[in-house]
Amino acid sequence: MCIRDREGGDGHYASLPSNRNDSIILLKWLTVTMEKLASVKDNDTRFELAQTVYYICFREVIRQIALHCTERGLLVWKLWNAYISLVRELSEWYNKEAKLLEAKHREKEQQSRERHKKNVQKVRAKAVSYTHLRAHETSLHLVCRLLLEKK
Repeated sequence: MCIRDREGGDGHYASLPSNRNDSIILLKWLTVTMEKLASVKDNDTRFELAQTVYYICFREVIRQIALHCTERGLLVWKLWNAYISLVRELSEWYNKEAKLLEAKHREKEQQSRERHKKNVQKVRAKAVSYTHLRAHETSLHLVCRLLLEKK
C-alpha cells in the first residue's frame, strides 16, 4: 500500500475505497517500520526517517478519513499542518533560547574570571613582610613562624 499509488496527478486523493483492512495493513507497516528504525544508531538519521514514516502514515490515515468524509479529512489535514507548524516554531524558539543562555553563561564566566583576577591582585597588594607581621604580634594573634620561615 503506497500513498502515491492512490494520489491523483493533481495531488488530490484518488477515490479508491478505504476499508478496515487498509487500517490493519497500515498499522502492521508502521509497527514493522518503527521496529527497524529502533535499530538505527545515528540519532539524526533515526529522527529524519521517523519523521518521514509518521508523515506517510498520517497522510494515509487522512486519506482514509477523507474518503468517508471529505470535510473531516480536510479538518484533520489542517490540524496536522497546524501542529507541525507549532512544533517547528517551538523548536526554533528553544534553539534561540539555548543560544541566548549559552551567551549569558559565557558572559558570566568571563565576569567571574575578571573578578577572580581582581581579587588575586587585591590579595597580592595586601601582602606584608614577616617583620611587619612580627611587629603586630600579640598573645592572642601569634604569627606562626614555622609557616612563615624560609627554607
